[in-house]
Amino acid sequence: MRPGEPKKGGGGGMFTWGRADDMSNYKHIEEDLNDPNYESDPSIEYHESSLNSSSSKPVTITSQALPTSLTQEYWLFDHQELRKETRGKVDEVFTQGTYSGFITWLRSLKRNKLHSYIFARTVQVTLDKTESEHEVAWGLLELLSTAKLFTPRDIRRGFDRIYRNMNEIMIDAPNAPEIVLELLANTVIGKALNTNSIIRVPSSVYNLGQGSYVLRNVKQEMVSVVDGVRNTQEIVVGDLIETIAETKEKIVEMIREYYASGVSEGVIEYTKMNKIYGSIVVRKAVELALDRNNKDKELCSRLIGELSGYCAPETLVEGFDDILWNSKELIIDVPEAGDIISKFLARAIVDDCLPSNYIYEAEIMHDENIEILISAFNLLKTKEAYTSLQSVWGPQVSSIDEFKQIFKTIIIELFDSKDLKNAEECLKELACKHYMHEFVKKIVEAVMDRDENEENIVVELLKNLQIRGIVLENQIARGMERVEENLQQLALDVPKAADILARLKVKLNS
Repeated sequence: MRPGEPKKGGGGGMFTWGRADDMSNYKHIEEDLNDPNYESDPSIEYHESSLNSSSSKPVTITSQALPTSLTQEYWLFDHQELRKETRGKVDEVFTQGTYSGFITWLRSLKRNKLHSYIFARTVQVTLDKTESEHEVAWGLLELLSTAKLFTPRDIRRGFDRIYRNMNEIMIDAPNAPEIVLELLANTVIGKALNTNSIIRVPSSVYNLGQGSYVLRNVKQEMVSVVDGVRNTQEIVVGDLIETIAETKEKIVEMIREYYASGVSEGVIEYTKMNKIYGSIVVRKAVELALDRNNKDKELCSRLIGELSGYCAPETLVEGFDDILWNSKELIIDVPEAGDIISKFLARAIVDDCLPSNYIYEAEIMHDENIEILISAFNLLKTKEAYTSLQSVWGPQVSSIDEFKQIFKTIIIELFDSKDLKNAEECLKELACKHYMHEFVKKIVEAVMDRDENEENIVVELLKNLQIRGIVLENQIARGMERVEENLQQLALDVPKAADILARLKVKLNS
């Protein structure tokens, strides 16, 4: 045995489920539940079985009707009571030697949103069972993950909950990280989850659970392009966790470049070749857009729409799950993040990037999640939802002529209202730093035949815009140059145009 290896090569000993590649006790399910085109029947049928009997009879779970309105109560449940009840039902499996009581209880809940919580709690309870009870424990977990009792989404969310509570779980089961990773590996190999689930493992759990060893048998083909040549190689998915920090930095940089240029080709090509990182791309795109202007938010929504054409539907769900569950931290940095996320969520549903029932099936981690989901629901329930959400980030500018018309409107409103702040915000939302010389030209020409008070307003506005970084210094200089180039024409209407321009330059430099 090499230093650091699990006992028996990871295939036995206390708190182990058998080797990840040992399929002797594993029943392969031919139907790929993780196929993005797979849809479960409204009535889910599985068999109630006994550990001591080969007889079985069909049991049916009927889908719950969706509500027509949403309040906080829709998501709330008694965590302590469910925690206690789950433990009791799991213990019954071991004392009575049958899964039927557990299945009947699960069926009686009629709340799919509890499934990931129950899955996570069930795993936690089975961790402290004796070695002789592990066969029964594995049978129960196999039933949850492969018999259509829980969906792949339920299981993936369940593992996410386990990772978040790992420190608490390790108090009673110090070997929990290793056991959980072996369970994850078996679940992926058995096709109840896809390989993308592996890179969702936090680095802390991966290291504590000896992930480089436990996850060694979970592999996937990855595509790379070097000097225009497309290469395919098989990699150990767990190894990607060791470089996930660098990968996230690369994704963040690509998205920043996209917001600067508006060209999505780089992000799309990267995601097409690295679909395993699709949910990270979605999450980072939204997180980076939270404190940006509305133009970038619109670019983010459009990027999500493009990504939906190349990624499996569940990839988008995973990305928004991560955003939702991390919203409490995001709100600390961007106080209005909750409202913004609800708009991204509603827009993604309208754009068919997320399933229409995502809000109903979403799960919460804290109260902020509920507020976001209710806000998104309210945006979607109106008759005009499609039209209004298509412009949820405001009117979008796509041509130079549109910019010119908007500049003209801003200038007219400024002289009418004298509201500098409003003009600054309108220009900021346009996010066209490299075309602001046109605005400078237009407002300087417009003030030529106005009084000194309005002249001072223009000077103050241009100074404020430069200080805030809305208009770059070179754009102001270029705008003034263009006015100077047009002085001869301006002088026909304003004979003292040259003097006014000179005076404005002095004021701007003072």
